[in-house]
Amino acid sequence: MPLFMTIIFLAVVFSASLGLHYYLLTRLELLLLPSLHAGAQISWMPTPALRWSVAVGLALLMCCYFLIGKFLSPRRFRWLAWISSIWMGFFALSLVWAGGFHLLEIGLRAADAQLPLHSGLLPVGAAAAMTLIGVNNARQPPELKQVTLHPERLPEALDGIRIVQLSDIHVGPTIGRSFLQDVVDRTLAQAPDLIVITGDLVDGTVAQLSEDVAPLFQLKAPLGVFFITGNHEFISGADPWVRHLRANGITILD
Repeated sequence: MPLFMTIIFLAVVFSASLGLHYYLLTRLELLLLPSLHAGAQISWMPTPALRWSVAVGLALLMCCYFLIGKFLSPRRFRWLAWISSIWMGFFALSLVWAGGFHLLEIGLRAADAQLPLHSGLLPVGAAAAMTLIGVNNARQPPELKQVTLHPERLPEALDGIRIVQLSDIHVGPTIGRSFLQDVVDRTLAQAPDLIVITGDLVDGTVAQLSEDVAPLFQLKAPLGVFFITGNHEFISGADPWVRHLRANGITILD
């Protein structure tokens, strides 16, 4: 992605993230403090300036590996990406739960009622539990789905063709070579006639990920291996990736 577009992309993402973090901090304070202090008038962020400062820090944490990842060693890049990604998941889930409780409070207030005192712990606990489940699921191999199609206009010569489609593998700071090798081995075990890779293969530059992506070039099929770019290729540098994949025998549909 060109530098100007990268700056615009990050500015939009950061601005949205900053506003949503500020809202979430405000809501969590309202939800948790009555539960923890039995209604006492206590605030852990007594001034808007402090709340904005914390929101800026958390918003930077969520997107900082995009900003500084290329300047870090691969090991540090991975650690930063895991921390950033886990926070992103917790943040998104907390935002949904806190926003839902906000709407519920408004509805109850209109009915002259209120939530039980300790119910504010529920959205935080639920978001934390779902984040842990999500991290565990993300570390599992992708599910293999088999679909049989019966297109009426399929040429007779293609009857029984076996296609494997791979999509959104996202090799990068949290998905490495061993994960991709498992995907490749399972793909070849299907004995496909055709292999198609439908975008978002990588999250990083060729220089960062060429070793991690190397197992991909073991893919072979009688009718070929084809690739199309996704938006994450453009974020990571589409032209270098297209050249790298093409040089290693993958047909690009550009």
